[in-house]
This record gives sequence, C-alpha cells and structure tokens, in this order.
Amino acid sequence: MGEVKKERAERIDEKVREILERKGLKAKEKPRTLEDVNLEEYNLIVTVCEESCIILPTAKRVVSWNVEDPVGKGDEVYEKVFNSISENIKTLLKEIEG
Repeated sequence: MGEVKKERAERIDEKVREILERKGLKAKEKPRTLEDVNLEEYNLIVTVCEESCIILPTAKRVVSWNVEDPVGKGDEVYEKVFNSISENIKTLLKEIEG
C-alpha cells in the first residue's frame, strides 16, 4: 500500500460548483493538495477515495469514505456523489455530537 498522487486541479470542477450552488452552498477556494495544509492542525481528516488512497501518519483520526470519482461522468453521478457525501457528513456529525 503506498501513496497515490494525482495532479491538483487548477479550479473547482464546474459541475461540482453548479451542484453546490443548487444546494445553497458555495465553493470558496481552489483545490489544495496535502502539501498546502498542516495536517497536525486537524483532529479529524476525511478521505473520499474509492480505494485506500493515502497514508496520513500525522493525522489524529482518519475516516475513509469510499466515494466514486465523478470526473468525466454524467450529472447523475455528480448528484449521487454529493448525496453520498452529504449522508456521510450527517452520520459523522451525529457520532461526533454523540
């Protein structure tokens, strides 16, 4: 098992931006890589890879969600992914708020 690297997108995917706007949400910034953030500042990190995509040795807690990558696929896949992430967030918040 190793680290999988993907090139960083230069901007938020337009289909993602459209879905977020329809849901009343806004993408605030451009995509970042792990090199852009200090993982030690976070108590919880969520990965959304279809497989074990990364090793985060400095993370206090890592939750991995198996989420399909919608890039290059139809609008229905983007909606499905949004809904899946949304449901996972609700479940995680219930667990955290306990």
